[in-house]
Amino acid sequence: MKKWGISFLVIILTAFTGYAQSGLYDLDKDFENEDPMDDVTHLDLGVNSVTNNVYLGRKDGSKVPYLTAYISYYNRRGFYFDAAESYAFTKKTGHFDLSTLSAGYDHSFGTNVLAGVHAQKYIYYKNSPAVRSAITENAGVYCQFRNDLIEPTLAFDINNGINQDIVIKATLDHRFQLADKKLNIYPAFSFFLGTLHFYDQYFINRTLKNDNIVISNAIETPGKIKPVDLEFSAKTVLYAGKWMFTIIPTYAIPLGAGKVTLPSGSYNEKLKNTFFIELDACFRRPRSQFIK
Repeated sequence: MKKWGISFLVIILTAFTGYAQSGLYDLDKDFENEDPMDDVTHLDLGVNSVTNNVYLGRKDGSKVPYLTAYISYYNRRGFYFDAAESYAFTKKTGHFDLSTLSAGYDHSFGTNVLAGVHAQKYIYYKNSPAVRSAITENAGVYCQFRNDLIEPTLAFDINNGINQDIVIKATLDHRFQLADKKLNIYPAFSFFLGTLHFYDQYFINRTLKNDNIVISNAIETPGKIKPVDLEFSAKTVLYAGKWMFTIIPTYAIPLGAGKVTLPSGSYNEKLKNTFFIELDACFRRPRSQFIK
């Protein structure tokens, strides 16, 4: 798919759909309700933080925590929309680092299958330390089989940048519901296959900034589809009136270390496992309360 193809998909989805912070668990009314707002059109105002910006197990040489403010609109028919602004805390100083516009659509088929499409537009600030700052757009689809034992999900994404990346994600999770379904816990295991053009461009951008030297590539075969990451997580969601609180501890094990060649020399990459935590607090208002 050419770069204009994914750009066109992003424009179409943004025009006709809306975005959810987490498409996997925003269910239609056909499913057993996990979220009291599942079948209600509503607006969310929230703050999200992550202790380190990690993507497919890859990260910057220094820890880069993020703080994000967002506004989301959910339509009860499955459309969703989101706009967000992220602030990065680096070693020397903090700065606004990323603006995000997102859109998507979820739909249930019967009582066991949930599927959806989504798209994001990323606007990174100059010299962003984020390892995925070379990605300008993303679009993808997913399908989840709902049941009481193990819930498998398969997702396919395309990341657009100077070159395009493919990411395939397979997840197994199980839902535990406590406190009259107000507390939901989702232990999950995820396996990622994909290409690493974004990671190659990350090294190239660092070289340009530090040495003012132009190189065409930094890692071997970035376009080869291969295992890139294993992740263990335990998403926990608490519903408290009009508030929703989420915590997602994640342990990422990067795979597929390669050879990195820079003007300063070549070396075999030493990937390190990472534990990071995402926190989210969200205030939610039904449509009837914000549109009279």
